[in-house]
Amino acid sequence: LEQFLKTMKETWVVSEVQLVPRDNLKIVTGWDIMFTALEDNLSSLASLKGSPYFKNVPEFQEDTAIWETRLTNLRGIFQIWVEVQKKWMYLRGIFKNADIKTQLPAQYAKFKSIDNEFMGLMKRVTAQPRVLDLLQIDNLLRQLERQEQTMTVIQKALGEYLEMQRQIFPRFYFVNNDDLVEIVGNSNEPAKI
Repeated sequence: LEQFLKTMKETWVVSEVQLVPRDNLKIVTGWDIMFTALEDNLSSLASLKGSPYFKNVPEFQEDTAIWETRLTNLRGIFQIWVEVQKKWMYLRGIFKNADIKTQLPAQYAKFKSIDNEFMGLMKRVTAQPRVLDLLQIDNLLRQLERQEQTMTVIQKALGEYLEMQRQIFPRFYFVNNDDLVEIVGNSNEPAKI
């Protein structure tokens, strides 16, 4: 039990998030590896509690409770982070288009705020990529949840805008959203369309 706890601590203390460069910024990858490690360690900690020796050593109980809380918090952060990063990358590509910015100014302003926050977070993570350092960022989970909710609202407004375009031009009903965004965004360049 002592060896398992020691090995687990040593692993997480040096563990870092995997970062890859994309669009002048680094983003997190390797989610599967982190989720697998978290689930393995959390299930091992749960089975550790069933050991007859566990109840006899208070240090094991304290360490297990601390690490169970840390790993559970990390899992929650990573679960929402995956969604935030996906939505951020999707919307960032869309709002590079000047025409979309002008058609949806309120949504663009909301996204610009989220974009600045997320880029600030990624710069901080790039400077300190250790996984346990994420737990030191104030209100990270709430911040990510708020970003995810705001981007969901932005995506909904974008969907309504695209639906409106489809009603004006029925042929757009046969075009998926990504292609439609590109068509609308390049409306001043018929050759490109």
